[in-house]
Amino acid sequence: MPTLHGKLLSLFQSRGDAYAFGLQTETGSYRRITAQSYAETTLLFSAYLKERGVKKGDRILILSENGPEWTMAALAAMNLGAVVVPVAAIASLLEITNTIRGAKPRLSILSRRLPTYRATGEFLSAEGFESLSWDLQQPLPLGEFTTGREPIGLDKKISGAEDALLIYTSGTTGSPKGVPITHEATLFVAEGALKVIEASAKDRLVGVLPLSHMLEFTAGFVTPSLVGAPVTYIKSLKAEDLLAALKDARATIFVGVPLLFEVLARNLQGKLNGLPGPIVKALLKMMAAVRANPSLGRALFYPVHRALGGHLRFLLAGGSKLQPATFDFFAGLGIPVLQGYGLTETAPVLAVSGLHNAGADHVGEPLPGIDLGIFSEEGKRLLNGEEGEIWAKGINIFRGYLDPSHNEGVFQNGYFRTGDLGRLDEKNILRITGRKRDIIVTPAGKNIYPEEIESTVMKSGRFLEAAVLGMQDEAGHEKITLVLVPDRAKFKGLGPEEIRRRAADEAGELCRALADYKWPQRIEVHFEELPKTSTRKIKKHEVRKLLLAGDAAQVIARAAAGPAAEGEGRLNLKDELERSIAEGIEAICRIKPAEINLSDSLTKDLGLDSLTFVELVSHVEQKFQTKVEGIDFSAIQTVQDLIGALEFARNAKRGSALFSKVFFTDFSPQANAALPWRLPRRATNAALRAYLKIRHEMEVEGLENLKGGGPFVFTPNHSSHMDLISLAGSIPSSMVHKVFAVAAKDYFFNRTWKALGARALVNAIPFDRKGRVQESMARCREALASGGSLVIFPEGTRSPKGNLLDFKPGVGQLLAGSPNVRAIPVFIDGAYRIMPKGSRRPGAGKLRIRFGEPISFLDMPATPEGLRQIAERLHAAVKALSLR
Repeated sequence: MPTLHGKLLSLFQSRGDAYAFGLQTETGSYRRITAQSYAETTLLFSAYLKERGVKKGDRILILSENGPEWTMAALAAMNLGAVVVPVAAIASLLEITNTIRGAKPRLSILSRRLPTYRATGEFLSAEGFESLSWDLQQPLPLGEFTTGREPIGLDKKISGAEDALLIYTSGTTGSPKGVPITHEATLFVAEGALKVIEASAKDRLVGVLPLSHMLEFTAGFVTPSLVGAPVTYIKSLKAEDLLAALKDARATIFVGVPLLFEVLARNLQGKLNGLPGPIVKALLKMMAAVRANPSLGRALFYPVHRALGGHLRFLLAGGSKLQPATFDFFAGLGIPVLQGYGLTETAPVLAVSGLHNAGADHVGEPLPGIDLGIFSEEGKRLLNGEEGEIWAKGINIFRGYLDPSHNEGVFQNGYFRTGDLGRLDEKNILRITGRKRDIIVTPAGKNIYPEEIESTVMKSGRFLEAAVLGMQDEAGHEKITLVLVPDRAKFKGLGPEEIRRRAADEAGELCRALADYKWPQRIEVHFEELPKTSTRKIKKHEVRKLLLAGDAAQVIARAAAGPAAEGEGRLNLKDELERSIAEGIEAICRIKPAEINLSDSLTKDLGLDSLTFVELVSHVEQKFQTKVEGIDFSAIQTVQDLIGALEFARNAKRGSALFSKVFFTDFSPQANAALPWRLPRRATNAALRAYLKIRHEMEVEGLENLKGGGPFVFTPNHSSHMDLISLAGSIPSSMVHKVFAVAAKDYFFNRTWKALGARALVNAIPFDRKGRVQESMARCREALASGGSLVIFPEGTRSPKGNLLDFKPGVGQLLAGSPNVRAIPVFIDGAYRIMPKGSRRPGAGKLRIRFGEPISFLDMPATPEGLRQIAERLHAAVKALSLR
């Protein structure tokens, strides 16, 4: 069988100026590429890679958002015999670095648009790996690499049986699972799928799933490329933007995960429900008629088809279970939903339904050439209608994980054991009935490996046991549920309820090292040992029974208590923005507005993920007839955070983009020493000193410890909003332009006037303490590298009672192993009495600021244990200052 690059590039070369790929730009316009240009640029880039020393057997890692150049780079590498290692653009830094350690890439290709770009580049450099970067929003992203070169020819010596891709199915544990996929496996699946779904050059697709996902790579790239169907990559998953893109691309096929189609169905259903009651009733009857006779759909629902672009033939769903209601909704419009089933290990399709047999409860027949059967626990092949484990054999099945230790129990008698349960009927139609594997599949088609989350939590040493399992919600979706047994010795002096709260919060913070779709959506804390087998393995089916029993008890208790009273902590439904958010949450999560708290976690309490979060923001946009940009799911933790972020985004949109760029992006001492900051900051600093000395009799000790001017990381206690002001007024005037206060973005930058004040008064750097921490850390490192110093509150939040709280280990990331940066412990005495948490304005009282001696952590490693030790040492130093 031919290779991917040989087959596809030959086809592109033969198609000349035919439209092949498009990319939606930031402005909403489209950059288009012809088939001939695509093939030529790919071979030019292949020549560049060859000059960089890339050869057969090397691994090329791609960490980027979607675009035509993504697949160009992949085929260019394959043309040299290299193996492509795709990494999801939304992966966390921990997942990325562990994948790099496992793959040991010869070269890594990074997008400059990703929040992890800078940190990943630094890691690659430190580990001795080479990299290059691109910006896919540029007119010619590969121009700097291809200009002046001659394209090389197609390498025909490479065999289709050789590896083309290396997919890592788990990236946060010490030994992620690498899945080698051959050229022939991918082509076998794509060509087999074409025989079932009957796509042709007349079709047009939009690409929304990441190309690092095998479903998109195979069904959204290789399959349409075989027949010459163009693909347009779009920039937004908001329902309205998606509908516009389907129209712009005149799409006939839409490949996606079930949750994406649910979001689209809810959007369209909302429009239909907004019509007068009699019309809605009539439409429901019409939809029933269309399900019986699909050909009526386009005529009876022409306006809806037009909203979907007017050309859509079918939807293709894969990655997770499709809800019957979603299938029925689109079937009622005359748009069939075809379903596929498979795993990454099967490249990634085993079965798919066609237009002739689409159904809500099955995934069609096995692809031609695949031997798929249902087997018993003993390995006996079962008859039609009997339920058992799905086993498969075929060209598309991988030969085993990269690490042979992961292969135990994966193959039996030449078959790959999928770990899924199902049955075949007399027509050879496959129905999925359950899962044997200890794995959770989200509605967005993401595979969640419980051991990843469990090991992330357990390595903290704060918990005795952790169990992760999927619990079904009312919509039939699996929600990631984490059950913890805390080590009570590590939570000394705390009552049971406080331990529950602290343990859940700590576990949630630990999980933020993972990609956001792996964050637990529910965390339960138990004090009893979890049920186990004789071999001490947790019985998760028994844990599930315990949770279900607890849920039932809570429902009874809530019913007995009656509706909750309105008051502080609840959404203000009289406020237009908060009411709009409540309505969106009700529609998506099926939670009544009266039951929504400001403190509710979007993931743990409401069950949102990144895709449904986009749907919620889109709901608000439609309500206010405006576009809200710059809101990222990973940066929002609670409903209160969401309200503040949306309010800030709306206000920012009204302001000047140029003003924001000049005043809120350059955080260097050089920028601070220049106008427009120089005069106002000197004036405000002088005024602050006078105010603090006159009003609060401020005294400062230990200024001699600041000789040399840094770079320092100041680590004060935090009990009041007066803390930042006190520090700003106590540092030497020579350091005013060099000291940055790391301030919570969700509080100090959620209003334009507060952001201006924080920037002008204390030179605040916005820090996403509840989301994109690595991006914020990169900004802090830039400030330190340019000679600046930072003020960071290691407690993470203000102490509600003024006492010193535990220090979080994150501050150690800026100090561990650094030859130049030293920590300055600081104790602020009196700020809590002047302005405790909850106060609106400062009262009377004296201030005492004590600066300790510099502490170097040059010899401390940046490991979890090293960071914990740094936090403990700083905590002890600040506590010692408080006792003076």
